[in-house]
Amino acid sequence: MKRTLVEKVLLLSSVTLTASDKLFLLVFAARYGEGWSGELRIAELAEALGLKRGLVESSVPRLIAASFLVVQPVYKKRGRPLRKLSLNKTLIGAIPVGKEFQVESILSAISFLDRPTVRVASLRWASGSSATSAAKLIASGYLLQEGDNPIARKMVDGKSTFLDASGVLLLTLLLAASDPVGVVAGWSHRRLAAAIGVTRVALKGRLKKLTDNGVLRQVIPGIGASVFSRKLSSVYIVNINHPVFRGVCSPTAVLIFRDDCDSERSKFLQVFWEQAVYARESGDLRHVAHIYRHLPKHAFLQIELFVNRLVSQWLTVRLVQERDVDRPSIRESIKGFLAILERGESVESKRAAFASESMVDELAYCAERLLEEVVLLFGTVIPATVKMNEVLMLPGNILRGYEYITLLVRAEVKSPSPVKCAPGAFGRSECMYEQEIPQNVRLAAGLAAE
Repeated sequence: MKRTLVEKVLLLSSVTLTASDKLFLLVFAARYGEGWSGELRIAELAEALGLKRGLVESSVPRLIAASFLVVQPVYKKRGRPLRKLSLNKTLIGAIPVGKEFQVESILSAISFLDRPTVRVASLRWASGSSATSAAKLIASGYLLQEGDNPIARKMVDGKSTFLDASGVLLLTLLLAASDPVGVVAGWSHRRLAAAIGVTRVALKGRLKKLTDNGVLRQVIPGIGASVFSRKLSSVYIVNINHPVFRGVCSPTAVLIFRDDCDSERSKFLQVFWEQAVYARESGDLRHVAHIYRHLPKHAFLQIELFVNRLVSQWLTVRLVQERDVDRPSIRESIKGFLAILERGESVESKRAAFASESMVDELAYCAERLLEEVVLLFGTVIPATVKMNEVLMLPGNILRGYEYITLLVRAEVKSPSPVKCAPGAFGRSECMYEQEIPQNVRLAAGLAAE
C-alpha cells in the first residue's frame, strides 16, 4: 500500500540517504506505490513526479546502487533500451513502523507530495485575503482550483525560486506526524533534523522561518526538569489552514472569545509565572513558586499546553458522553505530569514538597474552571460528533491571563455562534475562516507566534 510505503520511507535516516534521494523515494512511493513506473526517460520521469530533472538524474543512480530501486530494462527494436523502476519492497518493507503517524495525516502527506516542487511567492500568511466562510470551505472540501498560483515552500531568503529537498521533507514530515488539528508531539529537534538531513542549528532556522510565515503556529521546545515526572518532548503546532496545505487537509474552524476577565482560573498561570520570575530575580524563596524559578518560559508554555489539552479532551467527553467532569481523573492526570517531590528533613525540602503538592491542586482547579467556561461558551456551537484530538484549546495566553480563549475544531461547526464577546472585543460572533481574522488578533489569540 502507498500509505505503508510512505510511512517507512519517512522513517529512513538521512544519514544513509541525501535529502534529495529521500524526497525522490517519497514522491515515487506516493505516485506508484508498489508498482512499476512506466517506460520513461529521465526527463519524462521527472515531469511525471513533479521534480526537477537534475534531482532525478542525480538520485536515481545512487538509489539503484544502494538497492532502494529495482530496474527492469525494456528493449525496443531500435535505440537504447528504456527502463522501468520500482521500489525494492524487500529492503523498504523491513523498516519497522511504529505509531508515529495517523492514517488521515499520512494520506494528507501523500496528497501534499503531488506537488513537491512549487514557487516561492505565496508562503507568507496574508490575513484578510480570499475571505471565505468556514462553512463554505468545509462544504466544498476546500479544493484547489485549476489556475491557482503555485504555493511557496521556501524557508530561507535567497535567489532560489523553489524550496530545497530538505525543506519539502520537513513540511511533509510535520504534516504526516500531526493530529487532526495540527499538533506534532514526540519528535525532538535531534530526531527531526536527522530525518530531513540537516543539523539542529539549521533546523531551528527553518522552524523559525515557518513560524514567521504562519505555517507553524507555535514551536514549544522540550525540557527535562525535576518538577516534571518525565522529560517533555518538543511540540510543534502546524497551521493546517495555511495556503501551503490548500487542497491537502480539511480546514479547521476557529472559535475565539475575548474578555477582560479577572477570575482566579484565568489569572492563576499568569500570576504563578510572575511570582516565579520574581523569586528568580529577587532571591525570595518564601512563595511556593520558587521551585519553578529556574525554569525557562517554554516550561510554563508546556504546562499551559498540558492544561489546555486536558480541557480539550474533557470537553469532547462532555459533549459526546454528556457526563460531568471527573475531578479525581483530572487530578490524577496532573499528578502524572508533575513530579511530587519527597519531603526531607530540611526546611527547604519541606517547602519544595509542599509547593509541588500545591501546584497539582492549583492546576486541577485551573483546569476545572477553564472547562466550565469553555463548555459555557462553546458547548452549543461544537457538534457532539467530535472525537478526541479534534478539538484543541490553543496555548499562548499564559502571560495574558487567558484574555483570549481560542479553540480549533476539526469537525464542521454551526454558524453563527451564540458566543458573546465583551465590549471592545473581536466583534464577530461566528465561526471564522482563519484568513478573515486580522493578524494582530491572530497573535493575541495564540493562532500565530509573536
